[in-house]
Amino acid sequence: MNYSFFYAPGTAGYVRGEQMAEVLGGKKNPTSGFEDDICIYVKVIPENYPKHSYADVDDSTKLAKWLETHKDIGIIATSENTKEYLIKKLDREVTVIPHAHCNYERWTRPDREIKTVGVIGSKTSFQGDTDEFAERLKKIGLDFVYEKEYWNTYKNNRLKVCEFHKQVDIQVCWRPYMFAREFKNPNKLVNAGSFGIPTIAYGEEGFKGWYGKFIEVNSIDEMVGKCRELKDKALYKTYSDLAVKKAEENHLDNIVKLYKGL
Repeated sequence: MNYSFFYAPGTAGYVRGEQMAEVLGGKKNPTSGFEDDICIYVKVIPENYPKHSYADVDDSTKLAKWLETHKDIGIIATSENTKEYLIKKLDREVTVIPHAHCNYERWTRPDREIKTVGVIGSKTSFQGDTDEFAERLKKIGLDFVYEKEYWNTYKNNRLKVCEFHKQVDIQVCWRPYMFAREFKNPNKLVNAGSFGIPTIAYGEEGFKGWYGKFIEVNSIDEMVGKCRELKDKALYKTYSDLAVKKAEENHLDNIVKLYKGL
């Protein structure tokens, strides 16, 4: 069976559209010759679609709404969290295909001094006073980096994300005020975990399946304290090993199998 992916410019379009089309040898936004393919529409609303079609909702509330009146198309969600929401909303079968993590090469963090705390993403990835947080970390011998510019050139996304994770030792994520929580997924934990980097984060609905494999905190004070505790190499290794093992579920090799099972 051949695959055709339809997507718009953007991170999801690149990661779940263009990137997966290349891996599976599929077509990219074809205008013809896709009628007998498995067609996957990534966060875009199709005008016409053949019978073997799926709507990849990702975090699109607009596409989820459209599905209420289009019952003859398959549904793909990126997480169990979103699957549960869509089943309740649409009363239909939903297939989960998570994001493939960025670490195709399975690079793992070497045994080195624990000194850098980081977060990568938009301005909402750390919803707190970053200057104050950085100062507090500095007092306990840790540096803080916040990378927000990685997605300007989509073609280089994966490598930029990889390079970031190769430079940090602990990931933090503080997003207590996220909207559309039902569409969130654990991709931030997955990417860092694939490198053996533990995450300290505020608990989110989208992190289902990862509880116990990251360090959950309910305040910035707790987060600073847990950063200090993770300087202990034995504790660090415990969470690093848990994260690597869990993140392997999202390696490209395993995600490809899910697409082939459609």
